[in-house]
Amino acid sequence: MVQVWPRVRQAFLFRTALVLVLGDGLTRSSPIQNRNGYPST
Repeated sequence: MVQVWPRVRQAFLFRTALVLVLGDGLTRSSPIQNRNGYPST
């Protein structure tokens, strides 16, 4: 579990960054972010 954690953390950070980058454009044209629990503002 000690060796798996860094990989999970890296995947989470990558996913968060991806959501921030893609969400910046998606929030203006589609409600996908709202279904994922992110605000559209």
